[in-house]
Amino acid sequence: MKKLFSKSLLKIVMMMTLALGLSALSIDQAAAKTSNQEIALPITHTLDAATKTASRKVKIAHKAMQMAKYKKYTIKNGVKFYTYFKAENVSDIENSETYKAVQSVRTTSSRLTKSAGAITGPNGKETYYNLNMNGVVRIMRNHGNTDKYWVRSDGVKMLGNYVMIAADQARRPLGSIYETSLGLGIVCDTGSFVSSNHNQTDIATNW
Repeated sequence: MKKLFSKSLLKIVMMMTLALGLSALSIDQAAAKTSNQEIALPITHTLDAATKTASRKVKIAHKAMQMAKYKKYTIKNGVKFYTYFKAENVSDIENSETYKAVQSVRTTSSRLTKSAGAITGPNGKETYYNLNMNGVVRIMRNHGNTDKYWVRSDGVKMLGNYVMIAADQARRPLGSIYETSLGLGIVCDTGSFVSSNHNQTDIATNW
């Protein structure tokens, strides 16, 4: 009876030990699997994030390089003269990428308005005038400018990417480009005002 009891007890102990061993093995395998998954996911996510960050930095650097060319200028008579860029051949120049890039160099916050009549802009006194521009456009065509003549949403008359302006062409030659309170302007015209103020800019509008 004693032997039978001992054998039965031994058998139970062995079965329990085996069961515990298998359970421990299953737990270890599950832990290892979970551990591998937990390690793999953050690495993948980190690599994706790093790639996206690098790609974003490259795009930002490329855009900065593209924008830099629109900001190039030379200084003469105390005025920054900018490089000319031809307008895109689109119906809506005001919303074109080139126009936005060209006009992004504007630095002044004050703006000439109809009610103000005259202000001191970034390059001297500014006034406005409203005349038929056919003759002015014809002069620019004769000098090789083929950009579209149009009127901006705020009533400013434009030639391609630029505000049409009158200036003293002895100091600011025909076709030269400089900043006004209403954006970069292109010298297309002149006026009697130059005899009293060589630095005045008269801006063409429909006001």
